[in-house]
Amino acid sequence: MTFPQGNIEGIMRLGVPDNDLCSGGVAEHSRLFPSPEMPQHTEGRIHSTNGESNFMQKKRFLFSIFCITLLLAVGAISSIKVLNKPPVHAVAADSIVTTDSASIGSTQGSYPGKGLNFGQLFDNNGNSNLNEAQMQQIEKTGAKWLRLDFFTNPFIKKSNGQVVHDRYGNTILDTKAFFAAYDPLVTALTSKHHIQLIGLLGPGFVADSNQKQWTTNNIEHAATECPPYVPDCLAETKGDNPFIEAFAAQAGQVVDHFKNSIHYWEAWNEANAYDSRQGLDQGGTFLYPSNFAALLSRVYMRLRPDHILLISGGLLAFNIGKARYSGADYLAQTYQMGINKEDWTNIKARINQYPLDAVGQHIYILQGSQITPADMKPYLQELRAVYTNPKYQDGRPRDTIVTEVGWSTQKDAQDEGAVSLKVQAVNLKAAFDAAKDPSNHVAMMLWFRYQDQPGFTSKGIFDKNGHPKQPTWLFFRLV
Repeated sequence: MTFPQGNIEGIMRLGVPDNDLCSGGVAEHSRLFPSPEMPQHTEGRIHSTNGESNFMQKKRFLFSIFCITLLLAVGAISSIKVLNKPPVHAVAADSIVTTDSASIGSTQGSYPGKGLNFGQLFDNNGNSNLNEAQMQQIEKTGAKWLRLDFFTNPFIKKSNGQVVHDRYGNTILDTKAFFAAYDPLVTALTSKHHIQLIGLLGPGFVADSNQKQWTTNNIEHAATECPPYVPDCLAETKGDNPFIEAFAAQAGQVVDHFKNSIHYWEAWNEANAYDSRQGLDQGGTFLYPSNFAALLSRVYMRLRPDHILLISGGLLAFNIGKARYSGADYLAQTYQMGINKEDWTNIKARINQYPLDAVGQHIYILQGSQITPADMKPYLQELRAVYTNPKYQDGRPRDTIVTEVGWSTQKDAQDEGAVSLKVQAVNLKAAFDAAKDPSNHVAMMLWFRYQDQPGFTSKGIFDKNGHPKQPTWLFFRLV
């Protein structure tokens, strides 16, 4: 899809304030979040609550009609091709292209699959963070995909009020309570609102775990970590560990339960992200490449059915000044560890491919600045150059899935810089335009995130009160 001359660029020249652009977009959500400043419908007539003239009411009404007409026109000429996998039950048949399940396919110059990040469906006390009004909002954005963090902390087994652990210290999922909480929300999203889901199996998927558990038995530092009383430690070290085994076993349970409603899963989150480097990489969600290779192989073999697609956990892409970090080096090390030290060669011999179907990437570049599609291109192409390298080929076509990309409109704890609402919208379009470039091979792009969360991030297309952030909301709706 391409924007007709004057659509988005023309809107930017209208001179309408950010918080009033296309008031029809805001009015669309007034039923969910009523505002005393907005006209209220009473007995078939519109009564002004702020004393505005009939002329101004008509002007606002006509501008709303203009915006709605614009959205319908763009929707009519849009053609969005998504991933090539079997159709999901209860999801619109035209939202996914069906071909051989061995291929994700190509975007061929159209915009990729469009989605949003929601985050955790539940808080630490088991209270839902998602309600029906929010589901309606998400559906109205035109998002075809929603990424959910399958967070398990509120749903772990306890005995007499005490948390139950396995013999290695891993918590155990109370599957009955977990499924009872998640099932209604998953069903509503997929069956009622026709949104396809990507399930994130991240660090919070096995509750109360820590980085020492995650990185035990890593090959990179085995010589310094092997106890002297275990003579075969170095020979046995392969990156696998009890946490990874528990993680994979639990993944098998959860994915099997949702096999008819969720077909896309992402294993881990930003395995290359660390807070400090003092001899050993520490903090963040960091895994050594040997651990990440082991996690992918263990999880993949648990999810082997053809109707499941596994995305390797999104690698963090960022810049420090002019220095560019795309995640490519880390991905290359993961392939090397998997092929030479882990079980990837055996897996390929058994199933004709390595244990991943698509490669995830999180792009947070030039935070605080306006970007162009050309700024995105090297990050996308460097990562692709790794998984298409003949040394790492297995005969299976792959694309990149950008499971996070975004810019903040306020500097919060997780945000390194802030941009204006208009620049956020321009950057959103630039990111999707880069994804549209067929040479970048992006099959899906998910904006981070659905809604601002003060103190954490302000990258949302809705503000903390659930109101659309204009013009970002409109630009997301258009791409």
